Amino acid sequence: IDVADLKTLSTKKKEDYKTYRYTGEGVISYIYKDGTKTTYYVQDATGAIPVYDGFGDITVSYSIGDKITGFICTVESIAGLNSAIPADGTLGNVVEPVVVTAAALTASPADYAGKLIKMENVTFKDVEEGAVFTEDLVSPAINDGTADARMKLFKGTDIMGTVIPTETVTLIGISTSAAAAVIAPRALTDIVKLPVGDPSLEITPEKVESKTAHLNIPTEFVTFTIKANNLPDKVSLYITGKSGTMFTINKEEIPAGTSETELVVTYTPTQIGKHEGRLNLECMGAPEFNK
Repeated sequence: IDVADLKTLSTKKKEDYKTYRYTGEGVISYIYKDGTKTTYYVQDATGAIPVYDGFGDITVSYSIGDKITGFICTVESIAGLNSAIPADGTLGNVVEPVVVTAAALTASPADYAGKLIKMENVTFKDVEEGAVFTEDLVSPAINDGTADARMKLFKGTDIMGTVIPTETVTLIGISTSAAAAVIAPRALTDIVKLPVGDPSLEITPEKVESKTAHLNIPTEFVTFTIKANNLPDKVSLYITGKSGTMFTINKEEIPAGTSETELVVTYTPTQIGKHEGRLNLECMGAPEFNK
């Protein structure tokens, strides 16, 4: 039986004893491995469904962001969520999280079950300073100013052993329950600390002297030190100019937040003469830092 969307597929029941072919395009938002068992969290524009492989039947190697379509499956309830097992798929896309409040998630958890979601302005409740995430920790309570929710911890992630934030954060993760407001970050990078203080961007040296180089031989031209503080968005780095293609850089972006980046510019002249390039910095979230 052909099913065009995951919302419809997720409503099917084991008791129907049907086999389904998903004809839409779903994107893998997370892959959770527990020994020989693997759960693929898949979503499309309509909904989401966990794809559970309990016996290692899936031999194709998939990654987060892969697009899958045309898989054959049966449906059964596992840990309270209807789950499917695919037989085929294709690669592609990157999934974007759905922004949701704890109140909205509490009101309609089934609408978000299995989806990659994003919850902003989150604080952890009743956390002692210095406390860390552990596998024995019962899902910690969180609040985003609209309602309480819970954060589930996937075993084996790099979150384990890190300090539980006492400041406000943004959480990105999988909505793992159809009956309650639960968000499960996939990695430490899904717990995003908010910038504190005024943003700034400092680049040294400010002036660059001219340099000679041999034809077609890469030469390290200059190394910039870029100190970023509390940037609200990433900064894209690229070179333009009439001779811009003769200059390359070792980094393409500076991450949001606070960091220090060593940017190496390499000069490879392909013809004799004087050549110039322009280093551009572009921050969509703070255009005042565009250079």
